[in-house]
Amino acid sequence: DIDETTISNNKFSFQEKVDGTKIAYLIYTNHEGNKVKQAFILEPGKLNAQITNDGSVIFSGTSQNDMLQPYQSEIAVFNKKTELYYKSAPKDSALSYTDMLKRSIQDEEINAEELSIHKKYANKLINTTAGSYVFTNSYYLMSTEEKLEILNKMNAQQLQLKQIKDIQTNVEIERKVAPGNRFIDFTLNNTDNTPISLSQYIGKTNYLLVEFWASWCPDCMRFLPQLSAFYAKHHGKMLEIVGVSLD
Repeated sequence: DIDETTISNNKFSFQEKVDGTKIAYLIYTNHEGNKVKQAFILEPGKLNAQITNDGSVIFSGTSQNDMLQPYQSEIAVFNKKTELYYKSAPKDSALSYTDMLKRSIQDEEINAEELSIHKKYANKLINTTAGSYVFTNSYYLMSTEEKLEILNKMNAQQLQLKQIKDIQTNVEIERKVAPGNRFIDFTLNNTDNTPISLSQYIGKTNYLLVEFWASWCPDCMRFLPQLSAFYAKHHGKMLEIVGVSLD
């Protein structure tokens, strides 16, 4: 559902009847004409929303939002810090190989810091609407084991939520294709429209690489020349590569 109001004298208000709790979003247009979107928990009670000078929104006054706000604030600080980092960082094309390795390490440290924030609040707020929002907003950054750790702490009510069910389904798929498990066969048509199965290549070379790629993926296209050169050098009894296009 969508409702709207006008900001007048730096104030605005809504009054609606609310049953239960759910995730909602406040969207407003700032002075620069850009739309800003901020999540909050819609629940019974008097909810205060303060738009700060930097454009973020602080929600307070109800129990779930008071729980969620520290997470929102910590992520906002992290996002501003990383935005400044990437704005000041030189482009990849200007970096030497050594500097690219250093950049890669720095990127991993940034990703690890972000993940630690999400995990901290997903665990701290477990079995609340706020906690479910944190988890569904960040699960894609987590390993299979990290997702399972949080899912195993959820009560029956949380596990029945659609988004949580979808994550459970994805986790089961991840477990099936985890390193060390037997491959799952699949069949797709090649460029000649002939059906080809992955099992046709099993056992014919020492190594089989399945490369999922797409022409709209910059990293895929950037890596393709290196992969082609590697294939030209090693293909045969040693190596075969099966490319799966997602276009």
